[in-house]
Amino acid sequence: MFPALIESGLNEAGTAVAVIVHPERGATAIIEYANQPFSAVMRRSRAELTGASVQFMLDLVGKAEDRAQLLAALIAGAAVQLDLPLLAGGVENWLGFRLSFPPPGVSGVRYAILIGRDITAARRNATQDDRLRQMLAQIFMRIAAPVAIVGQGGELVMCNNAYRQLTGFSADELKQIRVQDLTPPELAESAAKTRAAQFATGEQYEMDFETLVKSGKRVAVHLTSVLLTARDQPYRVVTLIPRAGSSDAKPAPPAALSAAAQAYAAHDQGELRAISLAAFKSLFGADWERIEFRAMLRAEQVIRKRLNREDVLSRLDDSNFVLWFNSGDSQRNEVALQSIVREVRLSFLAEFSDEMSQYLRSTPVQEAAAAGSPANLVTKEAAD
Repeated sequence: MFPALIESGLNEAGTAVAVIVHPERGATAIIEYANQPFSAVMRRSRAELTGASVQFMLDLVGKAEDRAQLLAALIAGAAVQLDLPLLAGGVENWLGFRLSFPPPGVSGVRYAILIGRDITAARRNATQDDRLRQMLAQIFMRIAAPVAIVGQGGELVMCNNAYRQLTGFSADELKQIRVQDLTPPELAESAAKTRAAQFATGEQYEMDFETLVKSGKRVAVHLTSVLLTARDQPYRVVTLIPRAGSSDAKPAPPAALSAAAQAYAAHDQGELRAISLAAFKSLFGADWERIEFRAMLRAEQVIRKRLNREDVLSRLDDSNFVLWFNSGDSQRNEVALQSIVREVRLSFLAEFSDEMSQYLRSTPVQEAAAAGSPANLVTKEAAD
């Protein structure tokens, strides 16, 4: 009774379990028991797995160093924690597990117990987060206005090239500097109170301010501070727009300042758009996993051909892209987006025509979504 209850509980929790006998034999060791979650991540039935050799599992591991680490642990009887990428059924899954062994001195047949879970979704989410962070970092570094991300202690966590140019400090020098070091003494107390209030309330604030620069002079700026939270830690995103007036530096002529302000405004404008293959994914259903890599690669190749050098493209997940147009011209961006959508659609019809023929009927495909919304390349009306 209890073994059945335990197995049912493990299955419900999604905990993968396998028992391997004679682990000292390495690749020829036998999988004596495999539960349903282990079967699911391996993409094989429990009947196929029971009695199979460890070589069966090793053949699904893509990297030689991962296979070698698993084999070495089995043969040595050494406990190990591993995250293994498995190419099972033509689809990459990730199995995170701990391999354990009975304590020394236990008599009888040697065995190892593998306990873990399918961590595919977590790995994909982490990869998606990394791609999004990389894209946002690229956008951050290309903004013409001086911007810095500041920690609660005043440390400069990250700043863009414009911020370094404004202050005159190098990237290495700024790592040793806090915003307090760039605050004139007579403004230090009020600035500290304003920062503390923002951390307490979370409200954005703006103020005219003067910041110290490497030359020892002061630069008059309009400061905007927005509070963000990452990994449960609060950070200020501070933007400094140079303005007329400075305690030590001669103010710029009004006409020149106006031109500079216009240049900042023009360069800082841009638009974030999404390009979605979700309708294609829905169209292919379970077959999408089989063609996902080829489809996303093909779409990316087509999209990049249509982009300007300053535009930024990033994959968001298994069927969506995020695109930053480095232009504030909405009409130009919309024309470019629609052109990209048409070219990707035609490319897919040419490359995947055989696979798509079993799903499509002669219903007209609608145009892409309206400006500002994700552009879907195939509408649901085109699918059976």
